[in-house]
Amino acid sequence: MVPRLKAAGADVVIVACHSGDNGKSSWGDALPYVENASALLAEQVPGIDAVLVGHAHLEIPQRYVTNAQTGKQVLLSEPYYWGMRVTRMSIDLQKVRGQWEVVHSEATLYNSNVAPEDPAVTGAVAAAHQKVLTYVNGVIGTCTQAMSAATSRYEDTAAIDFINYVQADAVKKALAGTPEASLPVLSIAAPFNKLAAIPAGDVTIRDVAGLYIYDNTLLGIVLTGAQVKAYLEKSAEYFKPCTTTGPVAADTITNANATPDYNYDVMGGLDADLTYDIDLARAVGSRIVNLASSRSTTTASRVAATSRASWRPRSSTTVRSRSASCSSTGRRPTRSSTRRPSRASTGSSSATGARSPSLPDVASPAGPGSPAGLPGRAGVSAVIRWSPGRRAGWMGGCVRSRSSWTRRPTPT
Repeated sequence: MVPRLKAAGADVVIVACHSGDNGKSSWGDALPYVENASALLAEQVPGIDAVLVGHAHLEIPQRYVTNAQTGKQVLLSEPYYWGMRVTRMSIDLQKVRGQWEVVHSEATLYNSNVAPEDPAVTGAVAAAHQKVLTYVNGVIGTCTQAMSAATSRYEDTAAIDFINYVQADAVKKALAGTPEASLPVLSIAAPFNKLAAIPAGDVTIRDVAGLYIYDNTLLGIVLTGAQVKAYLEKSAEYFKPCTTTGPVAADTITNANATPDYNYDVMGGLDADLTYDIDLARAVGSRIVNLASSRSTTTASRVAATSRASWRPRSSTTVRSRSASCSSTGRRPTRSSTRRPSRASTGSSSATGARSPSLPDVASPAGPGSPAGLPGRAGVSAVIRWSPGRRAGWMGGCVRSRSSWTRRPTPT
């Protein structure tokens, strides 16, 4: 493309590239192509003078990359995201033997919120803007209790379980009548946005978009128990090693190797319990301990699963669950020294006559050091215990699940 632009008479070539600059991929090595390749583009392709970087949602006022073939400096700049910054590139040219050449380039970022609105621009987009506001503020259901994703990285939350439930409902229906219909179905969901929250009361498109802001394709896969464990080990790479007794601030042990939150997955089964511990004192690749399921999904037997995110090459799984909502009485979780979560009691029948477990209504009361930190206890290294689909309670030395059945906070 660059030679064609030059042949067409271009004196300066500026590339707008929806790709970050660090040369890495959030999906690991699953694909042969690098996700964030802007700097590689500037280094390997001759004839480019500047690259406007996107995708990574980072703020890069200016960066220079030397092209490997020409030795020339290529300017890179990334103006953060969602229009919060504007990049101004200044490129000085000098005519040499009848041809314009770049002799200097620099970039500056500006905050877009310091500039006054242009009436001509706001007027041109007013109708479309109002249409979008009407759409995102449209009520699509109700929720009996508030759900927050703030602590989803290190304890069970209703918000993640809700995502699993929505996916599970579609998967269960899709498996009906197929050879896989009788297989236990597991779920994986990622804490995409720590700030996401579903309020009690009316739920809008805006609220749901806060949980998962992109459309995703649901794809079915079949795994063995060994593959389930391998998947969980890969997901656990999100955590940094921790051998101290705590308390430990969550931000100091998460996002290892710059792994984003949305590439950390929590797995669970709603038609059969799937529980496991993540021991951060163990070496990467052997952190998943006490993996257990009431449907033998941790052996070589097959389990049905689905891929949630179409943008992510490595698979994510989704849950099978049983019915919409139920009302019941159940004890609220409390901090305890009990080493294992107790079994849950069964909820009473719902209005539809179905009898089923519900998702927890809100994240549990935080213990010492939360939500910013994980609790610690002398002689116990950091261990995170998951029993997805249940409310999490705080215990000394680990984040541990406790049983609780409550009215499901699902939109109606």
